[in-house]
Amino acid sequence: MPRRLLALLALAAIPGALHAQKTPRLPEQPCRVIPDTAVVPSAQQVREREALRAGLDSVARAHGVAAPTGILFVDVDSTRHGKVFFIDSNLPQPASDAATGMVAEYLSTLERGRAYQALVRVDGAYAAPAPGKRNCPPVLANGDTLSALMLRVLDRHPEKGRHDPPVAKRAVVRLVVNRDGGVSYAEVVQPTGDAAIDPYLEDIASRLRFLPARLDDVPYDVRFRFNLQFNVR
Repeated sequence: MPRRLLALLALAAIPGALHAQKTPRLPEQPCRVIPDTAVVPSAQQVREREALRAGLDSVARAHGVAAPTGILFVDVDSTRHGKVFFIDSNLPQPASDAATGMVAEYLSTLERGRAYQALVRVDGAYAAPAPGKRNCPPVLANGDTLSALMLRVLDRHPEKGRHDPPVAKRAVVRLVVNRDGGVSYAEVVQPTGDAAIDPYLEDIASRLRFLPARLDDVPYDVRFRFNLQFNVR
């Protein structure tokens, strides 16, 4: 075979090889079996959760929603103050109002002094943790994207080039990561206190992607706190 043809064949093979090298490797997801000593929802609490989900579904259908979808976010303290709203929902406003009213009525039946935090998926059964089940927490899958977004903010920072060693600016965001690994809700819990960084925190958090949480290999919605650190150099 002529050398020129061999060279052309070799060059033709390079893009494929480069593409293969650029394919990102997904991080490993640490999983563990829930031990017998773990604190998990009681059977009564699981029944309450399922009854709440069924009630939400019923209210939505009564308002003409044939296949209700969405996640109910509940974060209420012992004084019944907090947040109750829908995420990724197809409920029209009247149905949403009626459903949140039903939730408020349900919360009023709980014993005095009891806080209530929950994610209730209207279109899916509750993934109830229990001893012996295999649980896998969510793991960030697009770390490169996160780094790029943070660097974009730091490149525009008014103090860029003034700090050696760098000054760490830390923030905490609360995320709801859905069963597909996307961020359905992001809220700043602890800002950095830096006016050049804080306005971008929610947007950065909303662009994150995760390996979803799984219970016995079934993905489920989860909320948790996620730390961000910006090093201003």
